[in-house]
Amino acid sequence: MKIQAALISVISAIAALGVVSPAHADIQTRNAFCMYFVNGSAKPQAAMPCKVSSDVEVFDAEIVWQDGVRQSFKNYDGVPFTYRDDRGGRVFKKLGLYEPSGKFETVSDRAYEMESGIVYIWWRR
Repeated sequence: MKIQAALISVISAIAALGVVSPAHADIQTRNAFCMYFVNGSAKPQAAMPCKVSSDVEVFDAEIVWQDGVRQSFKNYDGVPFTYRDDRGGRVFKKLGLYEPSGKFETVSDRAYEMESGIVYIWWRR
């Protein structure tokens, strides 16, 4: 009986470890086209191909522009669609967003709204 109880305790402890530390999901990277608009501007400050990576499990995201500029967004306290950039500024993820000045009519696949501006992203299909 004591051996059986000890065995059950060991199995329970191993099962609990599996629940507490699941395998980390792979990061998914997509080729995309990105445009960055400074707040209040009707013309993009940058418009070029980019790569967008996100960790499905933790929801962190990174944009690597064709010119090598990198923007990293870390999930903010587990709140959906809310991030912090490398400088600590708040970033909000938007889905299917129109460009407000009407300079282009297509809906973006995703956008990240930062304190200084917004990045619109279109997946390359």
